[in-house]
Amino acid sequence: MPKILYFSIVLLLKISVFAQNPVVNGEILQQDSALTVMRVWGTHDERGFAYGYLAGEKILAMYDGYIRESFGDGLETAKRNIANGIFTIDTKYITEAKAIVRGMAAAGTDVSDFDYLDILPANSFLDISMLMKNGCSTLMSWGDATDNDELHRAVMATRFMDWDIAPELMYNNLILIHIPSEPDEQPWLLVGYAGQIGVLSGANKAGLCVFQHVMFDELNFPTKAPEYEPIWFSLRRSLEQKDPDGNGQSDVNDVRFTLAQNKKGYADGFIVAAISTQNAQDDLAAMVAELAPCKPFNTFRTNTYDDQISGDNLYAANSPIARQDAKSYCSRYFKIYKNIAENQTFTSSEHQKLMAQKSNADGTMQAMQIIPSLGILRFSSYKNAKPAYRNAYQTFDLNKLFEMNQK
Repeated sequence: MPKILYFSIVLLLKISVFAQNPVVNGEILQQDSALTVMRVWGTHDERGFAYGYLAGEKILAMYDGYIRESFGDGLETAKRNIANGIFTIDTKYITEAKAIVRGMAAAGTDVSDFDYLDILPANSFLDISMLMKNGCSTLMSWGDATDNDELHRAVMATRFMDWDIAPELMYNNLILIHIPSEPDEQPWLLVGYAGQIGVLSGANKAGLCVFQHVMFDELNFPTKAPEYEPIWFSLRRSLEQKDPDGNGQSDVNDVRFTLAQNKKGYADGFIVAAISTQNAQDDLAAMVAELAPCKPFNTFRTNTYDDQISGDNLYAANSPIARQDAKSYCSRYFKIYKNIAENQTFTSSEHQKLMAQKSNADGTMQAMQIIPSLGILRFSSYKNAKPAYRNAYQTFDLNKLFEMNQK
């Protein structure tokens, strides 16, 4: 047999074997009817492929059942606008989105009516149109407020994520852990839904955590929008990039730095709550950012701001507090600050209880508590016609989630 023909046959056989058994840099750690916990590793392309391969059917179910319905006739316009660069989306995330679709196809998912431009609007959900009018809330405590035998002054956040009560959201909860191979990136995870590549709620291995809220405000929108970065991609960058502000440690200033790079703010009003493990200094332990598409674009507050809440506590709901010194306290905010006593100390269960009693909503689809220095992530979701905070929490060990003991 001629050498050229021989090598051609061998190459075809190798391609055939790969097509049947592609290299998948990912694994499902846990899966039930409501929640998938998955880890992916490697480059953006490799992680995207693994994500699509392992979660393709769930991604498509979320897209067909929720995203298409939510956007309606505006979906094609949204896709065209993204293709034309109306939003600033890093090319590495576009690479990842394309790889997701390839992974879905390799696993046998029908992607004949689905491509990477369907993934990007889903991850710019709130920036394209204010489709969600529900709120969220996060209570952050540290230092004197957690000075007890359980927490030892650790920084802690209890977060309620409110959304539409929709079946697709009930059955497609996702915790996705990324272990990047890029030298300028670090391990991180998102807590959200199948198909998300941006961060609605998330944490990195260094202990920095972020949570996005909607901000209800009377905003004066610009007549000509700049090329905004979608908020979920900004939050991902703040977690994924190693030490964004270059100060040698991971703290909430990494989030502040990343958000402030968007000099013209964001496409709509958003609130971001952030915590880190830096409990020795209040302004590094916790922060709230209030973001808008008009001046002032980016407003930041820590517990040094006069926000009515005493002690080493910081709370965020859905109204501006420091922006233009509005101090717009919603009913949730009133309930929280009126029920935190001076010098009060919280255990983790007391923290959850206060949020459940005073910061609740019927549409709380995900509830979580994170104590990064102790490696604790607790998660619950909407099920059995009950909001997430009324259901039992699962507890995850963050150290194990980020642990790469395979491959």
